[in-house]
Amino acid sequence: MVMGAGFCSLISGLPSHRPHYSGESCQESLSVPPWFPPETRVSKTLFFDRKFGRPPDEENLQAWGNLMPPGRGFVVVRNQTALPDMPSLHQDLPEQHALVSVYHQLHCLWSTKESYFRLRDGLAEDTDELHLSHCWDYLRQTIMCAADTTLEWMPNPTQEISKGWGYRHECRSWDEIYDWTARNRWHDSTGIG
Repeated sequence: MVMGAGFCSLISGLPSHRPHYSGESCQESLSVPPWFPPETRVSKTLFFDRKFGRPPDEENLQAWGNLMPPGRGFVVVRNQTALPDMPSLHQDLPEQHALVSVYHQLHCLWSTKESYFRLRDGLAEDTDELHLSHCWDYLRQTIMCAADTTLEWMPNPTQEISKGWGYRHECRSWDEIYDWTARNRWHDSTGIG
């Protein structure tokens, strides 16, 4: 009996986006190809970092830019085995180019922040509505996909508000993802925009 990727991830503790091919057992699907991004889990407590939340200035732009590895999240995958059919995947090519989703998400978040401050400063003509519409729905879906279920307790039981700071979350190792992405980069461009 072939089990679904969701069940395999449930019993193995691995996220369900790991490759699982039809016809293989859960045990077989646990051998992750060497080109696959790292999945190390870490506990992290979230605290406010003003340099990311304030209006754009030199330090703010540098902080956001430093989140992106060389190559801006675009990687090359060289794989000797067939991959499951996916959008934009060309099975006949010896290598594939891809964008690591978290860097697409950060780019979208930064784009919405940048657009907010442009609009605030009266620069509406510099706002790309089509790009923003894409980003809002893309971020909505990726947030729902990750579905962080950390409980954020209410400091005042009569108010429905939480700042979200000080709570421990189960996260992927940012340093490992950043390093893997930089090592496997498709090109050397930099920046978040």
